[in-house]
Amino acid sequence: MFSKVRLLVLFVILLAITGCNNQFMSSGIIYMQQNDVDKAIVQFNEAIKIEPGNAQAYLWLGKAYGTKQDYEASAKYFVLALDKDTTGKVLKEMKETSEFYWPVLFNAGTGFIKNGDAKEKKSDYESWLTKAEIVNDTSVNYDYLVLLYAETGEETKMVETIAKAVAKTPKNLSLFF
Repeated sequence: MFSKVRLLVLFVILLAITGCNNQFMSSGIIYMQQNDVDKAIVQFNEAIKIEPGNAQAYLWLGKAYGTKQDYEASAKYFVLALDKDTTGKVLKEMKETSEFYWPVLFNAGTGFIKNGDAKEKKSDYESWLTKAEIVNDTSVNYDYLVLLYAETGEETKMVETIAKAVAKTPKNLSLFF
């Protein structure tokens, strides 16, 4: 009984904090707090059906998939959240807690090395690595973009990316190997 009351109080507090979020967003967040990720995913998908432009719904869905270590799905929803974010709140959150968001985007973006599918999924990998660079401005993102362009035979993009990386970190020796 006590846990039901606590859950109800938590739900009311969440509603007050999230304001106009739809019920599916609130339910999804509660499920995430309870570590019931699969139910949270269902709720966030429902939230997206109701509000397809809701950047927070995509962000939370990405968090849920990230919790499950499904980095490609997580990165896909993080990119959608960033693309739909008109307020800058999503990017701000991602930069403030880059220790969660950056590795997800980076790991998804470097998947071509393990998967051997750089040509088939180049636009996905490129998008994930580019967004990883926006979230955490580090030259290692460029290193892997260079590898991606080398793998797909895009010499011009490879040279342009090397130039950006060298301008950012002139002593980055990894670009020369």
